[in-house]
Amino acid sequence: MFGRISQRTVGVTARVNYTVTPALSVQIYAQPFVSAGGYSDFRELVDGRARQFDARFAPYAYDGNPDFNYRSFRTTNVVRWEYQPGSTLFGVWQQGREDQIDTGRFDFGRDFRDAFDAPGRNVFLVKWAYWLNY
Repeated sequence: MFGRISQRTVGVTARVNYTVTPALSVQIYAQPFVSAGGYSDFRELVDGRARQFDARFAPYAYDGNPDFNYRSFRTTNVVRWEYQPGSTLFGVWQQGREDQIDTGRFDFGRDFRDAFDAPGRNVFLVKWAYWLNY
């Protein structure tokens, strides 16, 4: 089965590095992404060797709905503290949110807003590095 797709996608990647003091810094990475696609003109392969398009593919009555709206928002936040020369403590919070519906109609305001309301997955990490001087 084949079909024609009309798709619109918008994504942004943003990074911020902020040094509070020489020993303390914050890094933020954020990536919102929205995409919508609607399928039409479904066809099936009839004769793969035919030279003419209409002889190769025939219209196909597809009764499903493959249309989609995909929204996601991913962010990573890092706090770095060098508590003594060569020794550092990192705190990381990573969050991923994603959702999908099958309308296939792009509405930037709705899709962008819904990316933040989508179910989220959080990961928290701590890394401790201590410099041994001997």
